[in-house]
Amino acid sequence: MSELVKRIISGCLFGALSLCLVLYGGTILLLYLGLLSGCLVWETLKFDLKPKNSLIRLIVIFLCALSPIVILNPEFMSLYFICTIVLFWVAVDGDIVLFAVLNYILGSVSLLLYMLNTESIEFSNWSLIFMILIVCSTDIGGYFLGKAFKGPKVFPSISPNKTWSGIIGGWSLSILVAWFVFQFLDNDSINIFVLTLFLSISSQLGDFFESMIKRNYGLKNSGFILPGHGGLFDRLDGFLAAIYAYYLFSKIGL
Repeated sequence: MSELVKRIISGCLFGALSLCLVLYGGTILLLYLGLLSGCLVWETLKFDLKPKNSLIRLIVIFLCALSPIVILNPEFMSLYFICTIVLFWVAVDGDIVLFAVLNYILGSVSLLLYMLNTESIEFSNWSLIFMILIVCSTDIGGYFLGKAFKGPKVFPSISPNKTWSGIIGGWSLSILVAWFVFQFLDNDSINIFVLTLFLSISSQLGDFFESMIKRNYGLKNSGFILPGHGGLFDRLDGFLAAIYAYYLFSKIGL
């Protein structure tokens, strides 16, 4: 079976599972997000091929998986983040890059959980589905149009396969998907297309960020959970960045 076929099958299965759980919502969705958080942290800790503090690492993974419970109980939030960040530092044994990546992951997942459980930001399960569609269409458009047209590289020293044709292809498909979705909704189309482009660009930057981290540790993939993709971080790199982008967009108030 070719890598492309594996990529399509595993991507569709993972996407279908995620969409079903987002639509179902409630506690099941929160537990799923906690599981993803724990798995992402586990993958990241494995970037260090000579791990130390194994017990601390297990505690850190467990704490990150518990993040949904903490968000629902804000009185423990400050203590939770202080303890987790301190344990991050102990777990990575002073590796500043891994420390930064772990905080990036925890911050992104926690921000998503916060947006799903607050009324101060207009964000629902349907908003999450829209974000998933934009990130996935950016990735798909970038992959296939980049393969088809090739051309100049964007950052060859960081990600040698990323081309400008792929970047523009990602933007184009994401805007097309947004246009199709909002034919059925009564929304400010200009606002939506600005948000779409913002999310698309952010997801691509998240992809480059993860590529830079992997290159720093001499890795091709972050893991092996998703055949054809690599690890969860390989699949969710753009999504993690898009969460920050959505929150920033909502605060700017465009």
